[in-house]
Amino acid sequence: MVRRTTINLDSELVAEAREILKTKNTTDTVHDALRDVVRRERLKRLGEWDLGGKTLEDLKELRRSRMETRPWGSLYEG
Repeated sequence: MVRRTTINLDSELVAEAREILKTKNTTDTVHDALRDVVRRERLKRLGEWDLGGKTLEDLKELRRSRMETRPWGSLYEG
């Protein structure tokens, strides 16, 4: 869903962000910046999970086992 709105933006800040993000226009710049904020927050929250001592390999094995029990699991195996 896209919504039109009017906001006041610091044009120098937008120009700097556009250069960093390599975006074409203000809309793309704002969208990319918002996506980055959301991604960072999700990663932060993921880092706060209590995994009960499980390693990354343990988690991969759990995921692999779960996919194998689903009827469509074989579609995603590589």
